[in-house]
Amino acid sequence: MKKINGILLIVFILSTRTAIAQWNFTFNYNSAGQRVALVEASVSETTPSVTLHFLDSMYNNIDPFKVYRRPLHGNGVDWVLKTSLSAGTGTWTDMDVSLGDVWEYQVKRDMGTQYATGYVSAGVRYDQSNYKGRMIVLIDSSMAMPLATELTQLKKDLTGEGWFVEEIFSPRANSWYSADTVILVKQQIQ
Repeated sequence: MKKINGILLIVFILSTRTAIAQWNFTFNYNSAGQRVALVEASVSETTPSVTLHFLDSMYNNIDPFKVYRRPLHGNGVDWVLKTSLSAGTGTWTDMDVSLGDVWEYQVKRDMGTQYATGYVSAGVRYDQSNYKGRMIVLIDSSMAMPLATELTQLKKDLTGEGWFVEEIFSPRANSWYSADTVILVKQQIQ
């Protein structure tokens, strides 16, 4: 077991180093394709606050944008509009935070026919001592309704133990050779 944990730690470190290395890029605001609003956050403990830095602000002199906020691991419908900003704004500070809070921010730039969206999370002295990581619960879609109560209880139990639970509903495999189902499940997990 220790050997497996050591291997997982090495894979995590290597994947983290790869993710950090990907920050060295150039960004062409005017290029075609899906748009991303580049944003990063910094925090202050002395006056609890989160400052968002809009990294592409020098390229954005036309499109206004909005900043939404929700608690980390929200349910997707709990985004609250915090502010509307004019094009070219470089930073914005959220003073409506307290020590121990952790928030996820969504920056959404309205470009007329499409949106550029960016996400960042920030916390001010957020206690993660009970957070164990993310867990996938893979559920046979034909059993979702008959076991709804039990699945809800399982999620509550796992969350109470410090896990962030992601549910994936997948079709049942009909035979030992269910290649399409296996491929679908792998894609859902990825």
